[in-house]
Amino acid sequence: MQSRKVILVSATLVALSGCVAEPPPGTERITWYAINTAGSMRIVLWDLVCERRMGNVRLSGRSETPISTCADESGRAYVRYRPDGYANRAEGWTYNRIRSGQRVLVQ
Repeated sequence: MQSRKVILVSATLVALSGCVAEPPPGTERITWYAINTAGSMRIVLWDLVCERRMGNVRLSGRSETPISTCADESGRAYVRYRPDGYANRAEGWTYNRIRSGQRVLVQ
């Protein structure tokens, strides 16, 4: 029983480390801003440059949220996102290439 807990905790830490790990060597990070003009929401965000899930990002209502992701060789982020939640999975993903400092309307 104890070994199961150790394996479960280890697997959870490995899964989460992909979300917060440093970018691969030679890859820079940029910060851009997600703009939400409606009420609070969560999005599922993938960084396609570093090929990792950034997790569920909370966007406060009527505000800008700074997001830091990896940049490609041209200095642009390449991400995909969708609203979080079971009902929103049918909507599909939105893909976007983003410059440093750019404001992106996310709804």
